[in-house]
Amino acid sequence: MGKKLIVILTIAALGIFTLAAVGCAAVTDQRAAVSGIVVADGLVQEGTQVKQGDILVKVKSIAGGSIAAARATTAGKVSQVLVKPGDKIEAQQVVAKVSE
Repeated sequence: MGKKLIVILTIAALGIFTLAAVGCAAVTDQRAAVSGIVVADGLVQEGTQVKQGDILVKVKSIAGGSIAAARATTAGKVSQVLVKPGDKIEAQQVVAKVSE
């Protein structure tokens, strides 16, 4: 009975450590490079797979169009978008999070 219990506890511990490792993906804050008003066109959605350099957020430009305000600094999945269209953002503000 003692060996069986040790085997069961070992398997349970391995399962817990595996789940913990899977749940510990690195999350990187994504910051705006410029200030402005967020526009819907070009606003990334949660769950989107991105590559380094992909546009995450656009803001209104003086010329009337839009410009990239934040680009992904790492590849991964967008786990959280912290802004919405119409929000005023500042340079260096965290606008999204990407899980590697």
